[in-house]
Amino acid sequence: MESNGDASVREFCANGTCMKTAEVEAKLDQGNIQDAETALRDGLSLTSE
Repeated sequence: MESNGDASVREFCANGTCMKTAEVEAKLDQGNIQDAETALRDGLSLTSE
């Protein structure tokens, strides 16, 4: 496992695909819930089926 010097980096994984949570968390911190949801869908290619 490579270390980038930031032990607080987290990832969200679904259906075998992972993405870093930083973008989603930043949007949630700003109160942009819809933007955060969109970032998750785009990052993980989720469908609403």
